[in-house]
Amino acid sequence: LGANDLAAQLDHAPAALWQDAYQVLQKPEVRQHNAQWLSWAGQAQTRAHYRHLLASLAIPITLVHGTQDPLLFQPQNPAIRDIIAIENSGHYPQMTHPTQLSETIRQAISQQLPVGPEVTR
Repeated sequence: LGANDLAAQLDHAPAALWQDAYQVLQKPEVRQHNAQWLSWAGQAQTRAHYRHLLASLAIPITLVHGTQDPLLFQPQNPAIRDIIAIENSGHYPQMTHPTQLSETIRQAISQQLPVGPEVTR
């Protein structure tokens, strides 16, 4: 993966961010660990296991995803309160759209926090 490829994948990310990521990925031990992790995470049984865990959660859930995320799927869980999309974002909205993501999280939290004497906002 070249620097231009990484920059394209992280479209809209600040240059310093993807350049730093690119430099870290040049280290052989980082590339090896990353390749091993991606190989494990990409296995059908690994994805099925984590989708099962997500489906079994009984706490209130809000999912945030990028509309261009290639790993997007529709989980089935009655605990999911909301699924929020970050437009024109891929798998890394925290890198490419940090302001939108942080505002989305703030709004989701403020709508879901219980109000009471112990809760401060």
